[in-house]
Amino acid sequence: MISFFAALALYNTSLILWQNKSGALAAVLLYLLFIDISLWNAYVLTESLYTSFICFSVYCIARVYKGKGNYWFITLMMITVLFTSLIKPTGIALVGALFSVFMYTLLKQLSNRIIYAGVVILAGGTFLFLVNRMLTTYLIMENYQLGEVIYGVTTVNDHPEVKSLIISPPENMYRPQVSYPPLLKIVLFFFHHPLYWFELFFTKVGYLLTHLRPFWSWSHNLFSLIVLLPAYWFCVKALQREKAKIQVVLFTVTYLSIHLCSVGITSEDWDGRFLIPMLPVIFLFAGCGMMGAFNEFRLKRMVNQSEAG
Repeated sequence: MISFFAALALYNTSLILWQNKSGALAAVLLYLLFIDISLWNAYVLTESLYTSFICFSVYCIARVYKGKGNYWFITLMMITVLFTSLIKPTGIALVGALFSVFMYTLLKQLSNRIIYAGVVILAGGTFLFLVNRMLTTYLIMENYQLGEVIYGVTTVNDHPEVKSLIISPPENMYRPQVSYPPLLKIVLFFFHHPLYWFELFFTKVGYLLTHLRPFWSWSHNLFSLIVLLPAYWFCVKALQREKAKIQVVLFTVTYLSIHLCSVGITSEDWDGRFLIPMLPVIFLFAGCGMMGAFNEFRLKRMVNQSEAG
């Protein structure tokens, strides 16, 4: 039931932002078509709840952004966003996205350089503190030392299909002190093994975005590519069209980037569950991008027909 109402929230979010029923319908169809989202409703994990509440959160945020929320609704938005951000450690992505918009709006109004610098330092320090707290739940150094793209994949390395999910670690690997904060460990490790770190990072992000696994069926992997690659393309096209609405673009890019970095610096998952909370936002803009591309195609066709006539 929660997932059903989340789909309705996604539809109405698109309507609020772009007043286009076709684009809203396209976003919801993508959300329902990508069956992996619905499958997570049967798991005793937080991904389904987190994904649904991302839909509720962006709906509330969109209404307030468009000036359609009173004080009671703003309070509801704050409660919804707070609850959503506490469902999973990666809930910091939602907080970070809103915080980036708030900081952009605030800094535009500041003319005093000292106050400006103070706000930036305080905001950056607060965000890094929260990121460091989030990372305490991950076994990051163990992952780096084993070269695992997916957590625990080295325990089944006798299966040939998972060899691509293990990156050979460098010899004489640097090991930061156990007492160091997680974020400091990552930074120090990066400076000692930058090429290895980048290889791990982009391999994890690649598997995350493509939603491919060597141990899944070819039909499942093909389906993922057929749905996701066009969705990413149309999402980017929609963001390019929305560049005048800098707050919308900033929120979206920040939200997705934090999720990407969270996986890139930690590990990907066996079932691809880390992608699922990103998809409502991606499909929201993909629906808008699809309708924009369709309207451009229709307009060009009409112009060509009129010129031919």
